[in-house]
Amino acid sequence: MKKYLAFIIAALVVIASLAACKPNLPPKPTEEPTTKATQPTTPEPETTTEAPTTTAPTTTAPDSATEEVDFETFYDVFDGDNIRWTCAGQYSTDYIEFAIEDGQLYLIMGRENEDYDEYAVAQVDKIYYDGNADVVTLMISEYTDELPSNVFTIEMERFDDGYIMANNYYADYSVGEYASQEYGYNIMFEYQDPELNEAYYPYLGLSSDGNFVMCENYYEGMMYFYGTYELTDDEVICTVTSTDPASLDGIAGGDTKTIYFWIDEDGNLLIEQDICYTRYGALFTYVGEY
Repeated sequence: MKKYLAFIIAALVVIASLAACKPNLPPKPTEEPTTKATQPTTPEPETTTEAPTTTAPTTTAPDSATEEVDFETFYDVFDGDNIRWTCAGQYSTDYIEFAIEDGQLYLIMGRENEDYDEYAVAQVDKIYYDGNADVVTLMISEYTDELPSNVFTIEMERFDDGYIMANNYYADYSVGEYASQEYGYNIMFEYQDPELNEAYYPYLGLSSDGNFVMCENYYEGMMYFYGTYELTDDEVICTVTSTDPASLDGIAGGDTKTIYFWIDEDGNLLIEQDICYTRYGALFTYVGEY
């Protein structure tokens, strides 16, 4: 458990990709979905002319697909731990993102604004990549909602610039442009000293973009240290770049430039120095992410 904190920082955002914005995936229905009739309900008139052909949604991988891709490779290429894909509209944002649970890849297609977040989840059955067209084809199956097709295409021509073209579940499955967006999260640790009112607990916040904030009690108020942090196997090393108040002259610990925390077996932090109220060995308990 020595690297529990490293697991939190490296893997917590995987959970955030579903749990922060979505509930856990519901259990897959055990009953097979009812297949809609594809034949007309009235007899065809006798005729010597062949009936015209119609184009049905593709149900197999395109012939041009030259390579099957495994789920882990796809997830890594699309940086599923850290990236979602968004298509902003006037009143809402459409998005797609990917999740892996127990080795199974899922495609999540959603629409959200400040008032709601609705989405559909599809199970990915196969993935094919056409290197000539630079197109990925996902063969999907209905999971939580009725799907207009069992094929989901991703055009990757502008992938390196942070853009893809993909089907939009909320726009008649038409192909639209999505931009990559990094997940952001913060994890919090508190020095839960029973001598203090909890409103005055010193705390440390670590963000997914590599920044930190430490709030310290200096008896007459609270002071804040800001900067960047580095994670090693057993330490969190915080480098101070600014403070609030801007000048901490005359305050114990006000001249601190680097703050060291040791990671214990439970993933909590022990400070390795005196600051002001916080003294060497004070335990900062992991309290969650936000």
